[in-house]
Amino acid sequence: MRKRVRHRAGAIVWSTALAVAGVVAAPPPPASAAGPVRAMTYNFCGAICNKGVVSKPGNNNDVVEDIRNRILSTRPHLVMLQEACAGQYDRLKALLKGSGWSMDGVFRPQRQDGRCKGSSRGFGDAVLTAGRVGGREVLDLPDLGSENRAILCLNTDASGPVLACTLHLVTGRSGPGQKEHQRQLSSSARLLNGRAAGRAVVVGGDFNAEPGRMAALLSSGKGGRFFDVDPRHAGTHGGKIDYVLFSRAHFSSPSGGPVNSKWSDHRILQGGAARS
Repeated sequence: MRKRVRHRAGAIVWSTALAVAGVVAAPPPPASAAGPVRAMTYNFCGAICNKGVVSKPGNNNDVVEDIRNRILSTRPHLVMLQEACAGQYDRLKALLKGSGWSMDGVFRPQRQDGRCKGSSRGFGDAVLTAGRVGGREVLDLPDLGSENRAILCLNTDASGPVLACTLHLVTGRSGPGQKEHQRQLSSSARLLNGRAAGRAVVVGGDFNAEPGRMAALLSSGKGGRFFDVDPRHAGTHGGKIDYVLFSRAHFSSPSGGPVNSKWSDHRILQGGAARS
């Protein structure tokens, strides 16, 4: 039976303000300060929906500026991105540098994509942090096709040491792809549960699996060590397939949910949890 996560009265308030006028005047609190750990995951469809565009003339006229503005508005400690072009990731970091909420991180291409603009055609996943950028960990996943899928993790700080990870599993609706997806999901559960056995872990990503198929990560009875920030299971792409997961032994009192975006076929998922 899936272990239910208790919610206290006065749960964490997660701001969903979507517009930012510019540079935030007040200096941000340090990322290691006490309080809830805030995280955001977004499959922003950088190559297909946004045609690999890195920048467009005008104010808030492209997906990268939109992501920057959302980050400045909600100030997440951790941001996980999927379907990102290398040039889009580099510009996002440049826009955040010296802003009201500066972030840095790591990017890993899973393939080369000709739709990506700029000097690099790398296309894959990224983890951004408002804390220190520590060592990178790449946890390889089984592939049947030409892509090199993996869990990308970063050792960093968010109210204490944390391993922040992102992933994007194949769609796997039928045939060989369905088998590949199941192997990737099983491998992800084994690898992430193993990491969460000994340290705080936060995962954000596109699992391409609805909640009923996530028991190996979310059910303590099946060895799962995580809870989802959105127990309502609100849809993120048709049904719910995007998740922000916190390791149950290290966090409590989750709160969060999705917000709409015109730039992608996925909704943005935001959430937070308190250190236990």
